[in-house]
Amino acid sequence: MQWFYDLKTRTKIISSFLIVCAITAIVGFIGISNMGKINSTVETMYNDHLMGISENKDANINLIYYDRALRNYVLSRTQEDREKYIQSMAAYKDSMMAQLALVKASLVTENGREIYTKIQSSLNDYFVQADQTIKITNRNGLSKITPEVWDAVLAARKAVQVPDELMDQMSTAKEVLSQKAFEDSNKIYDDSRLFMILFILGGVGIGIAIGMVLTNFFTWWCRHWY
Repeated sequence: MQWFYDLKTRTKIISSFLIVCAITAIVGFIGISNMGKINSTVETMYNDHLMGISENKDANINLIYYDRALRNYVLSRTQEDREKYIQSMAAYKDSMMAQLALVKASLVTENGREIYTKIQSSLNDYFVQADQTIKITNRNGLSKITPEVWDAVLAARKAVQVPDELMDQMSTAKEVLSQKAFEDSNKIYDDSRLFMILFILGGVGIGIAIGMVLTNFFTWWCRHWY
């Protein structure tokens, strides 16, 4: 430590404060940097996963409403009711496709994109069957549910189960990703907290050491000169 005692008093004091300031700056930089990482992870979890789950579930609900309106159409006994249900089906379909577009925009994995492709394909098959059911129902008149109509309804019911199950798979996949993002943010926080605690303790130790050295120096200086 003789080299330290040989320094000018002004240099000793400035160097000590610079060391303490550097430690403070490093701790602050690490804290701000990791806060940014946590914020980015949470933002991804919300925008890409949680909102995707919400839109996917809303699309699934509209699919259920569409299928229910289709069955109500078959059971209707007036043309007025049938027109009402046709309009409802169109509205549910439009809402569902808009919500699925938002789901597509939130996809970040190949698995999610594959499930989405399957959803679109199965929906196309279902809509074809639904249109066929409507045509058969119209052909059989307002007051008849013939075996042909009943078979068409059952076929549509079977067809709608495929996209319904795929939408459940999509929600599950996004829930898994959301959980992973949450765990990643926790890991960043835990690692950052441990590192900062160690760095702060090290900084306190260095500060105490610098204080003791300066105290010893000034004590020696006072005794030597006074």
